[in-house]
Amino acid sequence: MNKLFIIVAIVAVLVVLLCIVLYKNTQNTTKDYETLAWNNVLHVNKERLENITSNTNNVVFLLSYSYKIFPKYYYYSKEILTKYCNKHNYTLIEKNHSDTEKDELISPYWLRVKDLLIMTREYPENTLFVYLDLDATINPEFFDISIEKLLEMIDFTSNTTYSMYIGTDPIYVNIDYSNTLNSGVMIIKNNNWSKNFLKKWFDRYINLYWKFNHSTGKWICSYTNNMQCPWAKSAYEQGQLNLMYNENSLDERKHICKLHWTILSNLDMSIKSFIYHFMAHSETQRVFNIKKLMQKIKYE
Repeated sequence: MNKLFIIVAIVAVLVVLLCIVLYKNTQNTTKDYETLAWNNVLHVNKERLENITSNTNNVVFLLSYSYKIFPKYYYYSKEILTKYCNKHNYTLIEKNHSDTEKDELISPYWLRVKDLLIMTREYPENTLFVYLDLDATINPEFFDISIEKLLEMIDFTSNTTYSMYIGTDPIYVNIDYSNTLNSGVMIIKNNNWSKNFLKKWFDRYINLYWKFNHSTGKWICSYTNNMQCPWAKSAYEQGQLNLMYNENSLDERKHICKLHWTILSNLDMSIKSFIYHFMAHSETQRVFNIKKLMQKIKYE
């Protein structure tokens, strides 16, 4: 009886200790997340901003999509990105998969993962890849801040370095997705960890769920019971990204910087951000917002 009591007491103590550790980790994660809000990153680096020198990394911007007819906002966002890339001597690559028959076997949402995985094999170590959805673009107000400088500012603020930097969904967009990683804008360092991560991520693509309708030219996602796949959940690349982050089997929480939404994934132009991502907007709203940003560019 005494032995049983001792065992139960030990188990109870271990459970309490585990709960304390998990709580502290949650608190630290929340604190770190708020620390990486754009205004705070600018504030922390204000006095040293002018003295931060850009490294000599190779920086490659990627636009990966499958469009036969481009949305109108594409032309404005591309002009902004082209101006920014030219300013910092970056490479801008576009991969349009709309006319490639073999890519009809792959959902357009997953093409970014495939393209990034291929590029990690084609470019040298430490190349920085910047992926953006077509409705995301750089805020011209911060054109002088290079990608290398941005990452140095983030690393300095968080007192660590990462392999990937990804924004999160703002809580005001959809509370069900708030504080989840948003794969619409990602910055990736080309190293062994990111190569392994991208391969594992793409391996999670389930072709069975996705069907391309040739008559409509649209993709349909449904499970084997014909139930429609929930948006951005496990059948989508973004859903699998968040599952992998939570599972942490590749030490994702150490290597992925979960950025505050005001850095890479903000859609509210009244709040300053380095990158705006106008998800959940109508095409008319996207055109208006991105055109407005484009008009802020100072042409030399």
